[in-house]
Amino acid sequence: MKIITLLISLFIIPFFSYGQAVKQIYLSPGQDTVLYNTWKPVMESDLKLENLVYSPDAFHFRLYTVGQIIDLETEDSVTFNCTVTSFAYRQITKRKVTKTRTISAKMQLDTAVAKQLFQLTKTIASISSGTMISGWGKDSNGVAFETVHGYGYTLELSARNSYSVKIYNNPGSQSKKIPEAQQIDQFANEVYKLLALDDIYSDFTNTLDPGYYSNGTVREFIVLPDAKKRQRFRAHWE
Repeated sequence: MKIITLLISLFIIPFFSYGQAVKQIYLSPGQDTVLYNTWKPVMESDLKLENLVYSPDAFHFRLYTVGQIIDLETEDSVTFNCTVTSFAYRQITKRKVTKTRTISAKMQLDTAVAKQLFQLTKTIASISSGTMISGWGKDSNGVAFETVHGYGYTLELSARNSYSVKIYNNPGSQSKKIPEAQQIDQFANEVYKLLALDDIYSDFTNTLDPGYYSNGTVREFIVLPDAKKRQRFRAHWE
């Protein structure tokens, strides 16, 4: 079970011009707007990601999931480019002062896999953002709940004349009466399998120095030192 964000909008904002075209931004109320104004710019800065609001690409799809970001681009729906950015936040303590450092690595995927991903994105293109789906985030009695341990997905889609964001928090925790949640959960599982995201992230963590890390959620993990790294590990921690 993973987390994704996509968005279909109620708010349409003329944002800027590319040549003669005006790019429209589509945002739904609530959480999508918070994402757009706060978390998204930080991720772009830390991981050196293109701001898709300004992207001139004909099609650029971005999926944020736990510890990884997938970018899919195409200009002609024939040739595709797909990149996976794996990242972790490292807690470094020196002289009793703890700082966080972002570590990342990018991997280019096979074009045939990228094309299959493009086809997968079509299966959820018509689904609204979670904040716009009736019953999302509520229990069987209609009372709002907050899932602390869970996954969510954020999806950005940029075209030459439009930009949109959709957010799906904890799709696997939603009521079985919400078919969109099951569709998003299935989409995420298929993406993980197609792109072998778990394997890619495992390979990434194998390159990390010993220490304490977070993958962007409340969950943390530890990279333990082997005998060769033990002395270097002591230099990182008091």
